[in-house]
Amino acid sequence: MLGSVFTEAPDSATADLSAKRLEVLIDTLGQPLDQLSVDATAHLLVHVVPRPSGRGDRSAYVAVSAASTRGDKAEPDLTSPFDFLERDVLLAKRRPEEERQDYLREKVGRVIRFLKYQGNSVFDGVERCVREREDRFKVQDITSEAEMEQYRAELGGLTMDEQEGKATEIVLEFINKQVVGDTL
Repeated sequence: MLGSVFTEAPDSATADLSAKRLEVLIDTLGQPLDQLSVDATAHLLVHVVPRPSGRGDRSAYVAVSAASTRGDKAEPDLTSPFDFLERDVLLAKRRPEEERQDYLREKVGRVIRFLKYQGNSVFDGVERCVREREDRFKVQDITSEAEMEQYRAELGGLTMDEQEGKATEIVLEFINKQVVGDTL
């Protein structure tokens, strides 16, 4: 059937050559596996073996574990929203001052929404963001339980949409005060 389709193709040396190669390949693939030519075996393997789907491929056949590099800079494996937020906080210093706060606000808001989507309360999202920033950036002045209760009180009387915005501002304020400080 394929041969008849290709024979009706317009006169072209490339189309003719492709049709002949495809016809030979189809005929060859009809043989037993131990009699296949090298070209046919290679073609079969290319289509049968699963391809890696990118970072973190969990294929049973292909193991992709090398870190990706960009300009001789290795990037850590980004698996949790906190990994992305850590990266974004570090990348914020590359941005101009007027863009930096908007950039961080967007990234913190995204993490808060993701945690909320996973079933966490907005306050739990704030607490997890703050605790993760403290751990990852080795913050000296650990946020006390009293401060956490103050955050809970600030979020308590607000609607869900307002809570999300306020939670973003709380985490952003924490990042600016405790994590970023004068380093940006």
